[in-house]
Amino acid sequence: DMECVVQELKTTIQNWRWEAEDDEKKQSVINALRADLNKIEGNRYYLIEKYDSAETCLRKAISLSPEFGNDWFVCKVRDDLAQLYYKQEYYGMALSQLDSILTNPLYSDDFSRKKETKANILLIKSQRALCLARLGKYDEAVRIIDPILSVYKKQRDKRLYAETLRKKAK
Repeated sequence: DMECVVQELKTTIQNWRWEAEDDEKKQSVINALRADLNKIEGNRYYLIEKYDSAETCLRKAISLSPEFGNDWFVCKVRDDLAQLYYKQEYYGMALSQLDSILTNPLYSDDFSRKKETKANILLIKSQRALCLARLGKYDEAVRIIDPILSVYKKQRDKRLYAETLRKKAK
């Protein structure tokens, strides 16, 4: 399915008939499509374990994103990169991507009032704790994971509590 989407996006970019005369707007739309294309292609390469190609595509997606100003998109791609690095046991590089997500203004207190953003923050922090543990920084990992465990326990989310507790045990 991902291959079909990739081909459709490539065809769209090549064959798009533009009505507007604003070259800057055209380029912005093309860059947005190319960024999407690279994100999808990067994830496709990840699934077939072509990690170098996956990284190249995901980094290209990030480089194209400032032109259409979508911070949510960048955070999702950085999360994809973190998963890619973690899979390859590049825990420091994964940690760097996760830290970058958490420093994004979208994850500030103003935005974190949204339930989905709070849940995302907890997930990213638990991923950070895993990376820290893999790097041998157990005390720091426990400091991060313990408050997350108490949140899940308080929310009575048994699945997330169990998953986080399992991560802590590793």
